[in-house]
Amino acid sequence: MSKRGHQLRWIIPVPVSANFKKYILFPHWQRCWKICNQQSVEILYQFVIFRICEKTCVNSRKKLYKGRRNKSEQRRGRNDNCAMMRHETDNREGQPRQPPQKLLGRLAYLVRYSPNTLIITDTGGIIEYVNTVFTSMTGHLAEDVIGQHLDDFNLHDKQSMQGFALAAISRGDVWQGEITSYTKDGAPFTEQVSVLPITDENDRICWIAFIKQDISKRKRVEGELRALTRTLEEQIREQKATEIELAALNRQNELILNSVAEGIFGVDVEGSITFVNTTAEKLTGYRSDEVFGLPYRIFFRQVSEDGSRFDPLLCPIYHSFKDGKSHRSQHEVFAREDGSTFPVRLISAPIIEDDTVIGAVVLFKDITDELRIQHEKQKAEQQLRELTSTLDERVQKRTAQLNSINIDLLNTLDQLQKTQAQLVQSEKMASLGGLVAGVAHEINTPVGIAYTAATHLDKETAEVLKLYRSGKMKRSELEEYLDTCRESTILLQANLNRAGELIRSFKQVAIDQTGEVKRTFNLREYIDEVLLSLRPILKNTRHEIEVICEERISLRSYPGAFSQILTNLITNTINHAYDEDIAGRIRLHFSQTPGTLSIEYSDDGKGIAEKDLARIFEPFFTTNRKMGGSGLGLHIIYNIVTQKLNGAITCRSEPGKGTTFVIIVPLVQ
Repeated sequence: MSKRGHQLRWIIPVPVSANFKKYILFPHWQRCWKICNQQSVEILYQFVIFRICEKTCVNSRKKLYKGRRNKSEQRRGRNDNCAMMRHETDNREGQPRQPPQKLLGRLAYLVRYSPNTLIITDTGGIIEYVNTVFTSMTGHLAEDVIGQHLDDFNLHDKQSMQGFALAAISRGDVWQGEITSYTKDGAPFTEQVSVLPITDENDRICWIAFIKQDISKRKRVEGELRALTRTLEEQIREQKATEIELAALNRQNELILNSVAEGIFGVDVEGSITFVNTTAEKLTGYRSDEVFGLPYRIFFRQVSEDGSRFDPLLCPIYHSFKDGKSHRSQHEVFAREDGSTFPVRLISAPIIEDDTVIGAVVLFKDITDELRIQHEKQKAEQQLRELTSTLDERVQKRTAQLNSINIDLLNTLDQLQKTQAQLVQSEKMASLGGLVAGVAHEINTPVGIAYTAATHLDKETAEVLKLYRSGKMKRSELEEYLDTCRESTILLQANLNRAGELIRSFKQVAIDQTGEVKRTFNLREYIDEVLLSLRPILKNTRHEIEVICEERISLRSYPGAFSQILTNLITNTINHAYDEDIAGRIRLHFSQTPGTLSIEYSDDGKGIAEKDLARIFEPFFTTNRKMGGSGLGLHIIYNIVTQKLNGAITCRSEPGKGTTFVIIVPLVQ
């Protein structure tokens, strides 16, 4: 349809008499006809005529009717239906003619009792007319709704009328769709609605018609049909799925039959072959299509070695047909297509349907290898029996040899254990010897200084004594001698005290390392004594030792064990962790928790290779044997920690990132 100013006008012929041919202009008819059923359009068409006639009647009541119809027109008058459409004004008086009341009643009856709901409103939505179907469908009485606005009643679900607007219909648009309507009680139902404008005799849009058809039953039937369709589709899908599953199952069964190592074939009640699996084809040389329908006896050797022929009555398959049970045969001879034979073991199982034997399945296995193995086994058993007679003598002889070897091994093991113990003790003594040598060298310095001071004092005393005896001693010489005595005494006292501390420290550490006496000691003080005893070794290096230990930690344990652990760890670091002239940093961290003592010893040296890390606690393992390493230092530490102190030691290291030893010792032992 074009714009408002260029709307197409369709001339609808009104059925009138031949003498009174009149046409009424009815816009939008083409579009209305497309969206409304024919019956609804006819009703609407009659309503237009009815409204025009009704307006004519109103105007006729307002003014007196002037003039009478001439008699010739009365004689030529036609039926009431044609006269109803005669609404042109009288040429003499200018007043419209009044249509017959009988015809108006008929038209009103047609509109009122149409099978479709009809609502007529003005362009503002005020209801002017509803037919009886509206009342029967919604429960609203005509007198209750006429004169009221459409929105005053819950007639429609506005959300289902997307795009609908009274203003658009008033401009000449048409709206159609399926909507949800409500009864007076609020019950919903579905309607097919067409909304279109109605013009008066002057081609002005004065009314809006709602032509509605109840399609709830149709929707319900459509829903049932959709549900039925879905059910049928589901059944079809299930059937297809079942067919696919059956095909897959058949394929799976076929694959199973063809994948088993035994030959399988089936026979019917007449003894004809019905199927043969792949293994049976390979064993017999027959193809399944060649033997299908042939008697099963072709698989059996027809003439035995003793000349007797194959008897079907003795075959397990015949017995399965006869009594409906499974039968086995441990030895049968099958014949191949090329005439060769092979031994088989078979079992025949009947196929039963409705308590009736309809066939049998035969499973057979080539036992050629089994018979060969059985023959070899019998031969071996015979040889075993022959060997058994001399077995006792050989066993006794071999037992004596093993006993002799075991005694030699035990002696060797005992010797190795003693040697290892001696080596461990030698390592301890070597460590103690090194300590002794270092302490002796360390003591030599203060003792030498003290000896020098005493010698010097003796010399000065002799000279003073000589002056005194000669009577030539001066006061200044006496004072000088006294100063010399004081300086020598201070020097002697300091160096002798230093020597005494070294001897006392060495004595305690030596006693602790050589003995196994448990005593109570202050951990920090004892660590200082151990480090003092190691001073001869440390003073030749540029390494720094940092000790982190609380003063209050007091232990009742084996101090010699701690001395040996620290001595070996520091010695190991000096010998392995650093190259010459490299200044290193050694850190000792002691911490006490309830029930345990934790020792963390770390250095920033070369580190240990990953392949060697797991072996560092093994006896005699060393990476520096060319420099005199024995490989027992860390092994001794491991034994002391795990056996004597009942603790645990771990090591973590990376090449170039130093090494850390963590020792956990329980305090309650």
